[in-house]
Amino acid sequence: AMDDTNYHNLYRLAPSREAGNRIYRMSEFFREHPKWTHVPDPYYEGHEGFELVLDMLEDGCRTLLDELEKR
Repeated sequence: AMDDTNYHNLYRLAPSREAGNRIYRMSEFFREHPKWTHVPDPYYEGHEGFELVLDMLEDGCRTLLDELEKR
């Protein structure tokens, strides 16, 4: 999930508590952006905002892939 609102909506829609417990915030996978607790909406931040979000998502996806490969 990108932010707390997404997280809570997904958790509420999960078919079971077990399924809900498998939902993670993307920020949990940030290595290079540890101060961020959510993925910000880049819409009003111009080009720099989109670049930041892209960097954050690439960071989080690399970590997520590393975690999945360990399983």
